[in-house]
Amino acid sequence: MKISKSLGTVLVSVLLYVSSVPPFAICSSLDVTIDNHSPSNLKNKGSIAEDKLSHQMISSIKLHGLLLWVSMGILMPMGILFIRMANKAHENGRKFKVFFYLHVIFQILAVVLATIGAIMSLRTLDNSFDNNHQRLGLALFAAMWLQFLTGVFKPSRYMPHTCRVSIGCIVEGAKGD
Repeated sequence: MKISKSLGTVLVSVLLYVSSVPPFAICSSLDVTIDNHSPSNLKNKGSIAEDKLSHQMISSIKLHGLLLWVSMGILMPMGILFIRMANKAHENGRKFKVFFYLHVIFQILAVVLATIGAIMSLRTLDNSFDNNHQRLGLALFAAMWLQFLTGVFKPSRYMPHTCRVSIGCIVEGAKGD
């Protein structure tokens, strides 16, 4: 009962967060943006630019933005909330396990989606790393993987001392050993 109440609180918090997030921003690294709202087009008062993005490129940009927005804007914060709730529920073993496994699932999904978005960006978009958007994205991607690998390969403070790798602890916990 209390787990469902806590999950309900998290879901309401996420819905409030998502509803307060501004809509997708236009990428400043493109000469011609998705909706032709680049600074050069605004100076020309809405004239159509000579260089238009192909439909496939526009779709790639939108998918890249959506994947990374869902990953870092929804799944990662939810994973953080779940681990905070697990730390508060450490006394109740069942509640702790539920929140811990929800944390693991959401963080893994976030890393997978961000990795798919980064790979897609490297394969289909111009990546010369000569602008701040691309450099910041690369730095965030490296920091995300560093944090993920640190979380996977560190000894867990809640699991037995015989269990040194978190993945092994997760597998053992899932089997019920």
